[in-house]
Amino acid sequence: KLAKPDKQVVAIAGDGAFMINIQDLETTVRLGLKNLIYVVANNNAWGMIKSGQKMFKGKRYIDVDLPEFDYAKCAKGFGCYGEVVTDPNEIKAAFARAKNAGKPAVLDVKIAFNTPDTTKLMGSMGIL
Repeated sequence: KLAKPDKQVVAIAGDGAFMINIQDLETTVRLGLKNLIYVVANNNAWGMIKSGQKMFKGKRYIDVDLPEFDYAKCAKGFGCYGEVVTDPNEIKAAFARAKNAGKPAVLDVKIAFNTPDTTKLMGSMGIL
């Protein structure tokens, strides 16, 4: 975003990964980085780790479920635009609102927990 300030940037992260770097929202607001949209795939879990436990530990989950958290509300606290999306049919409209907000935006997209294909592939290769 800093290299090409006029370009639209979309960052997609899981809720756990986003929480690790949520303080970056302060930086985006302070530097006035517009046209920046964070899409949080929120399944209330450390998805990669939970998927590994599901596949290789007989669904014995240990410390992988995250509490319900409103990332959109938190984003607003930093001075960003924030919106929760619960209906897949609303993603396009929410994205348009975020794009037109005139400030950094966070879309907190609620999703179900499913084992991602990348995790299945990594497991089959013995990486997990």
